[in-house]
Amino acid sequence: FLNPLSVTRANHRSAPRYEVGWYRRHIEIPNHPAWNGKRVILTIGASDFFTDGWCNGRHLGHTGRIGAYPEEEVNRFIDSILPTEAELEAKEAEQAAESGDIAGAERGFRDAIAEDPDNEDAALGLAKLLIDRGGFDEARTLVAKHLPTPEAERLRAAIEVHDWAEARGDGTLAAAKRLAAAGDWPAALPGMMAALAEDRDGARQALITAFAVLGDEHELVPEYRRRLASALF
Repeated sequence: FLNPLSVTRANHRSAPRYEVGWYRRHIEIPNHPAWNGKRVILTIGASDFFTDGWCNGRHLGHTGRIGAYPEEEVNRFIDSILPTEAELEAKEAEQAAESGDIAGAERGFRDAIAEDPDNEDAALGLAKLLIDRGGFDEARTLVAKHLPTPEAERLRAAIEVHDWAEARGDGTLAAAKRLAAAGDWPAALPGMMAALAEDRDGARQALITAFAVLGDEHELVPEYRRRLASALF
């Protein structure tokens, strides 16, 4: 209202008013265990006509009906930004793995997958643990569902390198693959480069797989990326 003090029950519908009003309220939730995991609903009972609402800079939505946002709409928005139970379990499992509690990490990842079979972090986290201990068959299934995300591609490449231990033949590329499967990358990468003369496409793909497994931080990768580019172009 232009003059709030002059508004009465009799004239409140016809009293001059601003067409648009902005209201902002800062709320601080206590940092106390009693509040942990709680959901707080702020009800504003005097939001009339057309209303848009924001929370922490995110647009809640728009309503054309008289009244404040119904609680179910607020809950729907909160659910959209809060981590799910599976996401929380996957995060805790990651922390367990980082601290060396591998058994606890595996339980956590499996619990998260049971809660949400599509949870990527849980699936790939479990796949990594399985690869580290030789559980390649289950890991392969977990990884396939989340291709072609970068982490899934890296784990797929790690499984492929493991399979190279069974590479048949006496050719240069087969020998280089067996060296890679054994972890002898300083010998495997030169062998793959040499194999370009015999099997250009196969050797190129093997090098790309090797780069995915080793990662850009590995000391050999920048050098052999340059060598591969020079050989191909």
